[in-house]
Amino acid sequence: MLKSQKTIELMKDPKVFMLLVQIAYRAKRTDDFNIHGLEVGEALIGDYQSIGLTRGQYRAAIKRATKYHQISTIRTTNAGTVVKLINSDIFDINVSTQQPTPQPSNNHPTTTNKKYKNDKNIKHTNLSKLSIEPTKSTKKIKVAFPSDFELTESLIQFAITNQINPKKINSFFELFRDKAQANNYKYSNWCSAFRNFVRKAPEYNPEFCVKETQKTLTDEERWLQTIKK
Repeated sequence: MLKSQKTIELMKDPKVFMLLVQIAYRAKRTDDFNIHGLEVGEALIGDYQSIGLTRGQYRAAIKRATKYHQISTIRTTNAGTVVKLINSDIFDINVSTQQPTPQPSNNHPTTTNKKYKNDKNIKHTNLSKLSIEPTKSTKKIKVAFPSDFELTESLIQFAITNQINPKKINSFFELFRDKAQANNYKYSNWCSAFRNFVRKAPEYNPEFCVKETQKTLTDEERWLQTIKK
């Protein structure tokens, strides 16, 4: 965060300020692989409760941050919303936190071979630890029910294929949403969570399913029934 008059002004809107802090903290800084497909400068958000906001306050904060020309919304995913910082007046994720390595002057005595070897070993040890420890960006983040999660054509087709009555699919989705919000369920993939809910419907929510006798018969099944008669 940069010290400036703009920063002082933005702090007068604490909800937007907290949202930008979260985005700047999570923003991707390198070209390394990311499971969410994030580009440099992009961040995945949506867990508004982690910064003390309600869904309404979260949506309003995003609109105001966009109006202040601080962020732009890139896309929505099953895991949340991808946004990008577009203004570095307050939060500049490209500012280097590394201090320059002091160069020895000609007046200073040269270090001994023993001290040089020790320093070299320490550096190699630290680098080996960094290469082994997993980064947070590789972990799947579980989030609450996303405000922008909706039925897609593929989810509708999956539900119908698995006995959900096409006339009741919207009501079935509302049941899924209300149950998830009421119990504060969190998943890393909400599409998979909905598909599992569909698979369990015949056992736990049979009123939304098509009965066996209501299924549409294929031409071959009708022909076999005709032979039996």
